[in-house]
Amino acid sequence: MKRCVSEHRVLPAQLSHVERRNSDVAVLFSTDRQINMLRQATLIHIDSTFRVVPSLYCQLFIILVPYVDYTFPVVYALMSRKTKALSKADLNKVKNCT
Repeated sequence: MKRCVSEHRVLPAQLSHVERRNSDVAVLFSTDRQINMLRQATLIHIDSTFRVVPSLYCQLFIILVPYVDYTFPVVYALMSRKTKALSKADLNKVKNCT
């Protein structure tokens, strides 16, 4: 399995960092099991929220996949700005991990 882990490690989870040229930052979180669910998915859902994020960030970007009769979150990304470019960078990072 390809690992997408930076120098940081969060117990059974994977942590990755995306940074754009204009200093936009995203920190992505996922577990090995969630990445496996994402690999098997034929459909993904994307959601975001703004109210529950820590003050250093602006948006929580979430990738969800259907599994059996439920939908589960598989990747969380804390984003410093809510831009299309940063969201695309997050998706590219996830694509490279799967």
